Amino acid sequence: MTNLETVEKAYQLFGEGDIESLRQLMDDQISFISYGDYAFAGSYIGPSEIIEKNFSILAQSIPTLSLKPIRYWECDDTIFVRVLLTDGSLKTESIHMWSVQDNKLKTFEAFEDTQTIAKMVKS
Repeated sequence: MTNLETVEKAYQLFGEGDIESLRQLMDDQISFISYGDYAFAGSYIGPSEIIEKNFSILAQSIPTLSLKPIRYWECDDTIFVRVLLTDGSLKTESIHMWSVQDNKLKTFEAFEDTQTIAKMVKS
């Protein structure tokens, strides 16, 4: 699998809710950064911490979130993904940056419109 295919597979698995298969694509020491002032934002290391402190809380905070990749760019071992985030009538686009080595997701950083994401969060 190419680096691009690895990232495409990650979005497919996330969209299907297949977090255990997604975990298998992650390096044991993956670094994951999501900016913002909400419960799931932060800097996490390793699949378990990401799933527990980001994915699980994200699912509770924005239960109807739809995340759709729009375009991918590849530069060496870095993949940039333009994504559309939708929750009801709220929409925003973001850039996600991944690094991949040996078919494993090594790093993730999300550059998002944190104000719109904050509006999506359910109290």
